[in-house]
Amino acid sequence: MTITLRIAITSIALFSIFNTNAQNGLNLDGTDDLIQTTYSGISGNATRTVEAWIKTTANCDPGNGGVQKVITDWGAFTTGSRFTFNVLWANAIRLEVGGNGLSGTIAVNDGNWHHVACVYDPTSPTPVRLYVDGVLDAAGNITVPVNTGSSVNVRIGQRIDGINSFDGEIDEVRVWNTPKSLVELTANMNNELCSIPSDLVAYYRFNQGIAAGANPSETVLIDDSGNGNNGTLTNMALSGATSNWVTGVALTAGVTSSLLVDAACDMYTWAANATTYTSSGNYSITLPGANSTGCDSILNLDLTINTSNDLTTNATACDSFTWNANGVTYTSSTSVTETLMTGQGCSYLHTLNLTLGTSYDSTYSVSSCEGYIWSVSGLTYSIPGIYSYVMNAPGDCDSIAHLNLFIVPFATITVVDNGNGTLSAIGPGFDHQWIDCITNLPIAGETSATFTPTSNGSYAVFASGDPFFCGDTSDCFVVDNVGIEENTFSDFSFHPNPTDGQVTIDL
Repeated sequence: MTITLRIAITSIALFSIFNTNAQNGLNLDGTDDLIQTTYSGISGNATRTVEAWIKTTANCDPGNGGVQKVITDWGAFTTGSRFTFNVLWANAIRLEVGGNGLSGTIAVNDGNWHHVACVYDPTSPTPVRLYVDGVLDAAGNITVPVNTGSSVNVRIGQRIDGINSFDGEIDEVRVWNTPKSLVELTANMNNELCSIPSDLVAYYRFNQGIAAGANPSETVLIDDSGNGNNGTLTNMALSGATSNWVTGVALTAGVTSSLLVDAACDMYTWAANATTYTSSGNYSITLPGANSTGCDSILNLDLTINTSNDLTTNATACDSFTWNANGVTYTSSTSVTETLMTGQGCSYLHTLNLTLGTSYDSTYSVSSCEGYIWSVSGLTYSIPGIYSYVMNAPGDCDSIAHLNLFIVPFATITVVDNGNGTLSAIGPGFDHQWIDCITNLPIAGETSATFTPTSNGSYAVFASGDPFFCGDTSDCFVVDNVGIEENTFSDFSFHPNPTDGQVTIDL
């Protein structure tokens, strides 16, 4: 989802035009103050010029108990890979490249403003030249090959390894990608530049803040070269006469500049040039000859682009789920989308895909005549008792099933002869079924506790229906007294015959 709404909040968007008469500088406390720029510096063995105005009373001579004070530095902390412009031996300026350097002889720690410059030109018989107040102070070669790295961007007021902070005031720092001659340096050292030459790759005029006043929000040093490589003030008090914006060197006014600090969601169109930006950064345009003195006017934009990326949350829970995006508690699976705001005020869509399972806690009460196979667990139980089984329900919800198992004893059934041609079932049970033991089949219609055999044979009875006993079948009972047994004798006689009296039978 792309939001084109621009954020315009007073506390975020600040627009300042710096008065060309307020020619300020920065006082650094010599302890930990520094300005870290976003300019990577000139690398390798390329030509360059660095110039600045400085004012200090610090003892920088190690031979006299002092410590070097760094004006500018960048590169990598290996031999030949840094480009350090400082004040060192005899309190004079020096160029160091890591492993070797060249020093001047003119002391600059007298408490007055001095214009200092360092030129490096590998094509010259004297590649390194140092100037103070328009005078050549030293010229010569160095024994270590120059191969400036890019590990640390241009830093003002401190060496790249975090030591030797400058103690005093710095103003009007310029970095050129060409070797400037003495004529070129003296022509512009007492003036702010009126226009921006193409070989000026970084230009810090320091015309910001209230001299020795309260400047808590003035933490950005503007790059007026048009390249947008602003610096960030670090460890500075920004109040009072030290570690703060102070009155700088008096120079003839030149370019003017303004800074717009703004923020937007996803994209931003700058009215000054009708350009749309989609990423944070420092941007700059130059309006040639547009200020009141006929010099260039430089517009700087410090832009923060806040993204409003849509989010999707896939969640699984048991029974209920409270979504912290809207505070709503859901009790069933759902998909819901909320329009929310980021902390920077950008709207975005947050979608919740919720799978909600249900946890169960159920009880089964079962009576069984013998071992019971519980379908929940798939196990067989033969001893009465209470059993539990944990199941995995949808949504990874643990569910517990309980089995209350009762084992019912089998009934003891016997068959007795009533002596009147009938049989009776003795034992628990209300429902009966008589069985022919010869065929092992039930006898149709014989479902009472009493049975009258119609023929000799072997009979049993199945009795059931008693809630305290399981149904069971009696032993088979033999019946052999039904009907008249036929004579099997073939040799017999009876006498007297004839007679109408008593008869005797001989078998």
